[in-house]
Amino acid sequence: MRICITVNKTIEEMKKSVNRPMHAKHILVYLLRRLTGLSNREIGRHVGMQPAAVSRAGILIERRLNENKNMKRAVNKIVLNVEG
Repeated sequence: MRICITVNKTIEEMKKSVNRPMHAKHILVYLLRRLTGLSNREIGRHVGMQPAAVSRAGILIERRLNENKNMKRAVNKIVLNVEG
């Protein structure tokens, strides 16, 4: 998956991440919310988070993307690659 290449972590490493800040995990959540029809509960099951935490992570990363243009550019590049 493109996010793994971008942040230099495997999906398993991102799922197990408990260190703060959890940018990679939050970006993974953001991408799953944006690119799939999965609910917060389903995403949470995949990444090891509670549904409310998935919601908060999505909101937090959206705010960070608006503040950090380099991060936004990198995430948009991933989205374009996935959407083809």
